[in-house]
Amino acid sequence: MSASSWTTAGAFIDAGGSTGKALAVSSTTATPITLTFDVASGFQVDISSFNFWRQTSASATWSMTINGIVVGSGTAPTSGTNTGNLVVSNTVNGLTGTIVVVLNLSGTGSFRIDDFTLSGFVTAVCSTPSSQTGFITASGISPTGLNAGFTRGADAGSILVLRPTAQIAATPVYPTNYTGANIDWASAQQINVNNRVMANSTAPASSVVAVNGITGLSPETQYSLTAYEKSSTNCYNLTNPPSLSFYTLSLEPGAHPAAFSVDGCTYNNFLKLDFTAASSISTTDGYVILRRQGATAPTTAGIEDGKDPASWTTLPLGTTVVTTISNTSSTTFTDNTVAAGTQYSYLLIPYNANSSAIAATYNYYTGASPKIATGTTSNAAATSTITSTFTYNSDIDYLAYHGNATPEGPITNTSNSVGVFGVTITDAGGDGKPTIVKSLTFGVNAVAQNTIARYALFNGNALIAGTDISNPTTNTVSFTGLTISVPESGPAVNITLRATFYQTSPAVNAINDHGRLAFSLASSDVTVDCGSASSQIAAFTTINSSTSLHHNHIGVTATKLVFSPVIDGSVNTNLNSFTISAADAINRIDTDINGAITISSSGSGISGHTGFSLTNGVVSVGTVQFNFAQGPITLSASGSGLSGVSNPFNISSVMAGTFRSIGGGVWSSTAGNNTAQWQVFSGGWQTLPYPAGGYNNSYPSTSLTTDVVYIYHDIVLNGTNTVKNIVVEAGGILSTNTVQPTLKNLLVKNGGRFNKESNGTKFDSDGTLEIEDGGTMTFIRTSSGTTHSTNLWAGTEKFHKNSNFIVLVTDNASGSGRLVTEDINSISNFNGAKFGNFIIDMQGNGAFPLLPGGMVNVKLTSGKLIFRRGVDNAPFVTAGDYSITIGDSIIIENTYNQAISLTNSTSLVSVIVNGSVLHNGTAEFRLASSQTSSDPGVVLNIDSNLVLSNTGQLNFDAGSS
Repeated sequence: MSASSWTTAGAFIDAGGSTGKALAVSSTTATPITLTFDVASGFQVDISSFNFWRQTSASATWSMTINGIVVGSGTAPTSGTNTGNLVVSNTVNGLTGTIVVVLNLSGTGSFRIDDFTLSGFVTAVCSTPSSQTGFITASGISPTGLNAGFTRGADAGSILVLRPTAQIAATPVYPTNYTGANIDWASAQQINVNNRVMANSTAPASSVVAVNGITGLSPETQYSLTAYEKSSTNCYNLTNPPSLSFYTLSLEPGAHPAAFSVDGCTYNNFLKLDFTAASSISTTDGYVILRRQGATAPTTAGIEDGKDPASWTTLPLGTTVVTTISNTSSTTFTDNTVAAGTQYSYLLIPYNANSSAIAATYNYYTGASPKIATGTTSNAAATSTITSTFTYNSDIDYLAYHGNATPEGPITNTSNSVGVFGVTITDAGGDGKPTIVKSLTFGVNAVAQNTIARYALFNGNALIAGTDISNPTTNTVSFTGLTISVPESGPAVNITLRATFYQTSPAVNAINDHGRLAFSLASSDVTVDCGSASSQIAAFTTINSSTSLHHNHIGVTATKLVFSPVIDGSVNTNLNSFTISAADAINRIDTDINGAITISSSGSGISGHTGFSLTNGVVSVGTVQFNFAQGPITLSASGSGLSGVSNPFNISSVMAGTFRSIGGGVWSSTAGNNTAQWQVFSGGWQTLPYPAGGYNNSYPSTSLTTDVVYIYHDIVLNGTNTVKNIVVEAGGILSTNTVQPTLKNLLVKNGGRFNKESNGTKFDSDGTLEIEDGGTMTFIRTSSGTTHSTNLWAGTEKFHKNSNFIVLVTDNASGSGRLVTEDINSISNFNGAKFGNFIIDMQGNGAFPLLPGGMVNVKLTSGKLIFRRGVDNAPFVTAGDYSITIGDSIIIENTYNQAISLTNSTSLVSVIVNGSVLHNGTAEFRLASSQTSSDPGVVLNIDSNLVLSNTGQLNFDAGSS
């Protein structure tokens, strides 16, 4: 290196340094300070670290680059000290020519530098070889090693690098010679821990280098070999080096199975093989079964490790692979690719593979004495036949067939089930044996899969024992373990498949009028006893159930007219469309009903209700309206000998600008995020957008101050929302999601639901949160960041007696993030209580306590306190004295598996229960769980009954002294 010099943008000043004089500038504005020097031609420099002494008169800071590469930064003290050795923050390697080190200054005051040192290496420039190594080979692969080879290039030498393929490849580094190359993975010189040099060869150019006996590898693992040509100065050609990937074999199975045989009960068309489960042998994933015809057993010739059996190409003539058994629990296999009256010999070979069954990892155990087995198929006469002369039912009244119990029970006789398919089995005789049927498998169509509750087989009118089964809901239904005996030359046996139907939701919803049940029986789906004991059944064409007329049709018979929900409406405005259907007792539609119906109302001023007729059992009505406000009222319909009444609804005088949902989705302050559908009342209900009325958006504004928004569907908030008047109707759901809305008046009606999911949900101080009987509010709180007592509970709360307040998620961290409120008095009393029903239904995340301590004579609920699911056994009230009243019962449901404690501190606690305590849970209900040296004082006053109906216990003081 030569020609070094220091320069600055201003001028250096005379100043003392660490020893002697320093390079100094009077102000940081004189930056930069620059060092330049030259690296001789043919050489390069790598810089790894630096250090220098520095001092400032005020508060100067520095940052440094080398040839534009940022290498570090720091401050300068007023006393003057050395930086210590600083490793460059970015790699600085292979620099040639002129090197420029720039020290940029900032801050204030003067700056001095002394004892400046760069640490690194100067090496000759790498001269890349002009040739590259040739192709790589791998052979003799075992679980821990292999033999490898590669072709040398034309330069000074070559190296062979091995790594696990899953690891990142690292290339050899100039000018390292890697003289520590070794075929033992543990001993081989490392480029890094995952890339190791197996060979370093100076064999003649273009010669083949053998690298045999590589060892120390991991079984069933993929590795990659890469070869690099190098120069005499150990500069490596890194461009397109040849590479080869391979898998090591899995460990060889530990032994052959203990047993392997052909079942002595033989058949015309299959042989049953029995063997010890592969799970009984160490490092074994299954078996391969090979077969030869005749008494000569297959040999291990042609079995190749590192290949799946389908890829073996050198098996001896006459030897075939029958199957691969990959279930380690299997102990039998049926070979149904054999001919009658023929001898076969089998060979059972254990194998092991990696978890993904990669073919290259297969390792077969062929040593010692592999297990063989021999058997001969029977050649019994096929004297039996299966035919179908079944008489099918039409328009099946599914409600009449429900087993021996209502709504759904087992099949016990022909009265509580219906025949849906049947076959006749006949034994013509002549071989001195009966026909013994062992199994039957029927094909099933989608209608049957979705509508049938249970199946059973009958022999004539007699239930075949053990055949009553639940519908497997697959496209087959199988009956095994049968012993149906058809006498030789005797009377035929009629086998009937009988069924019952679903009667309850949701399964019954798949039943549709005229849905056709379809079944089939194929020749291959009938098995009989072995040829020595039973006649065989002649092959037959698949038998399918009838598709004529209404055979096997499900019949729905209407007994009433049913209205779909009628939504509240407005004066002189068509009600939302609804349907009237001719339906049976569980509301399945009878599509055979057609004809006029009459619609009337319990209210007054109805119009648009005439001229409607059922078509295929259904009519849609969208023109009914009323001319004044009233309600609740109902609609009635009659026709075709049927009648029905709608749900109650109201007609209100709706103000212009009122909104209502007509489809669920997202309600957002950002136009593009909205997916819910809405209507606005503007001279009638208009679907948004409604430009004629000035409503250009497809959604209500999220900052309405006076207009009311009615929620009838599942609505999720997005963005921001400050709407002041929201009503959640029956069937409606309003979820805050992550939005932190500021609401004013929110009314949740019977059947409606408000999901408070965000921590920052707020109510105006003059607002009202009201949950009517049958309405629900759910509660999620994941942090204590927003105080609930002054935000969520800032207004007036009205929880009706039969309303539901459900706690789903609370903060797992300690602190008030667990609490429903920090101050119980922030929640208004309504009818003398804070809540209606208070329900604890934790959904996988949450912690107690839920309520603050210090409550004095607080009536917590006018309804019930219900423990449904929990994730914490701490008391649900914060430590301290408290007295509360439960207006109805405390109910601990059977899904609640946590201990419940009224306190775990030295506290005075009073809990008055105006109803009963019904403990159906599985853990303790503790009056106290004391952790102190003094007992707490707890009074539990139950006005009615104390009932323990499960394994849970009542513990008066678990753990107290």
